[in-house]
Amino acid sequence: MSLNNPLELKEELQKFNNIEKYKIKEMMFKEFKNFIYKIKFEINDIDKKSYLTNAFCEYISLSYINNFENTIFSLKNYKLITNYLENCSKKIEQKVFKNIVIISAKPILKNDQEVNKAIDYITKDLKLNVFIRNLDWYNADYFLKDIKFSKNLEQYVKEVKRIFYKYDEELFNKVTENKFRGIKLDFKSIWYDFFNKKIISSLEKFIHTPIKYDEEYLKIKLKKISQTFNEETIFIFLNNLEQKSYYKTAMLNNLNIFYNIIKNECPIYIVGENKYFNLLKVLTLNEFKNISDFNLNVNKKVVKKLIIKEKKTEITNTLTRYWSDIISDNKNKALIDEFNTSERNDTQDLLQTVTFGEAEKFSQSNKHDKNKNISIIDHITKEEKFYFNNDLKNIIKEFNGFINLFDKVKNEISLTSTNFDSKKYKIFKKKMNNRNIREVMEFLVSKKDLLIMDLKSKKISKQDLMNFYFLYIKIKNCLNEIEFIN
Repeated sequence: MSLNNPLELKEELQKFNNIEKYKIKEMMFKEFKNFIYKIKFEINDIDKKSYLTNAFCEYISLSYINNFENTIFSLKNYKLITNYLENCSKKIEQKVFKNIVIISAKPILKNDQEVNKAIDYITKDLKLNVFIRNLDWYNADYFLKDIKFSKNLEQYVKEVKRIFYKYDEELFNKVTENKFRGIKLDFKSIWYDFFNKKIISSLEKFIHTPIKYDEEYLKIKLKKISQTFNEETIFIFLNNLEQKSYYKTAMLNNLNIFYNIIKNECPIYIVGENKYFNLLKVLTLNEFKNISDFNLNVNKKVVKKLIIKEKKTEITNTLTRYWSDIISDNKNKALIDEFNTSERNDTQDLLQTVTFGEAEKFSQSNKHDKNKNISIIDHITKEEKFYFNNDLKNIIKEFNGFINLFDKVKNEISLTSTNFDSKKYKIFKKKMNNRNIREVMEFLVSKKDLLIMDLKSKKISKQDLMNFYFLYIKIKNCLNEIEFIN
């Protein structure tokens, strides 16, 4: 999806809204047609299909994505998406990726020639690892898990009448194939009665009727993708089946997947049919008709104005000079390469590290699972409304306090030691990489006195200078994330 500005995103969604609302109303009128045949003409075998359930599923899914768009995609935080696209494009140019994960809508056969051709291209030409994950994502279970049980459903019900209540004679004639022309019945009045008594009551029943789904099965499926999220992975979503219902694509609107893709800056490509608006489409670098057409170096969906051309700048402050000295040290080449291939804007979720003491002390003070994933559930409720506890203001205050102090003294810092242990650096970085906003806050508070003392002394070791700088970027990133989610 080409994104020149936030308004284009809203326009794309509005176009999709118009198409989907028409389809939903068409289904309602088809049910209305069956009602007329049955009640007015006592004919029951014209069309035995029930349209309302499908209409309700489509309507709730549409309301869900609109609610999310109204909450998230504002002018204020739109830059998060553009930064994501810019950084992904940069990383592809820098060839920092090691893996490509193909997420398929249905199982891929071993003798699928197009898929095999794509695998050859990925493994032989790109020299990347390739993994296939069948999530069976085109089904109603993801809809039931993420959307059907949302508490916002009551609000969606209130909107139904406003959107669909008006009688549409042209649409009625279309679904009835003009067979009722000339019949002296007040179809307009019948429609309003049908809407109030049949559609509204059926929707209320649909909303409050528990529907079982295989929760354990979904956990297994979603675990397959959650295990693949990292900064060295590209995702291809393969739509290898015909999509007929929007609500069955609910997995493409999964908030946890959306959050982790942005957090890890994993580029997204979509292959196959993609006619429905979804969150992943917003993040897509490019779309291909067939998997065999996939080309990592063709990213038409990233508009030129989003690509950042870095300017050569003169070293004007002490911190930058020391940073230049640090990365010029040959013995740190492996570390330098790791940093250079991962460089990003302030909105990134990289440059996370922790310092000021031995790794063992940090491990003791942060007893977390090694492979802990930061979920979007850390930041939002099931109703897609962002929250923090009552001490949000205190978090922002502490973060800004550190940022302001660092900015104040950074040009006056001198090195006390040039010793640098890259192994410790990597351990700290890995530990910090799994910390969410609250955990960063807890670390900052626990080390506050020591940090302030070191910064005010303006004499810092090479090891701590790197870590100070990374912590500085991490906290700025946290502030950007708070702005995005609050």
